[in-house]
Amino acid sequence: MKHVLFSLLLLPAAVFAQTPAQSIYSPAQSPKTFVMNLYSDLSKLDAQRVYSKDLFAAIQENAAATPEDEVPYLNFNPLCACQDGKVSLRKVTRLNLANPSQFEESMRVSYTLTGQGKKTLTLKLIPKGKMWAVDDVVYPDSGSLKQGLKQDTARQKKESSARP
Repeated sequence: MKHVLFSLLLLPAAVFAQTPAQSIYSPAQSPKTFVMNLYSDLSKLDAQRVYSKDLFAAIQENAAATPEDEVPYLNFNPLCACQDGKVSLRKVTRLNLANPSQFEESMRVSYTLTGQGKKTLTLKLIPKGKMWAVDDVVYPDSGSLKQGLKQDTARQKKESSARP
C-alpha cells in the first residue's frame, strides 16, 4: 500500500516533468505567446528558425554584398534595435490590419532596454510550418527592416559593379 501511495504522490510530478515547457519553437502557439517567448531570452535565438525564409535570405544577401571593410546594414539585434543591454518585455499588442489575413499578424512590442528606457517596434509575423516566424521588423524611426536590407543590398551591388 505504501508503494501505491508513493506512486500516486509522484504521478503529478512525473506528468509535469514530461510536459515540455513552451518555448519559442513550440508549434501551434498564438502570435502573442510566440512574441512573449521570443523576448524571454533574445540571446539564445536560432535566426534561421525565428525569421521567415525571406527575411533570413535578405539578411544573408546583405551581409554577402557588403564589402569586408564595411559594416553590413544589420549590425545590431533587430528584435530590440540594440547591440547589447538587458531587454525587458513590457507589453505585446495585436494590431488591427487594414487588410487582415490569416497568413499575417502584426504585433506591437513595447519593451525597456537598459540605459535607453522604453522602446517600441512592430513585428510582422507569418506562419512557418506549425509555428510563427518574424517576416519583418518595423521601427518607428526608420521603417521596415526588410525594405532597408533590400535597398542597402541593391546599393552595395550597384557600387560593387561600378568599382574597377
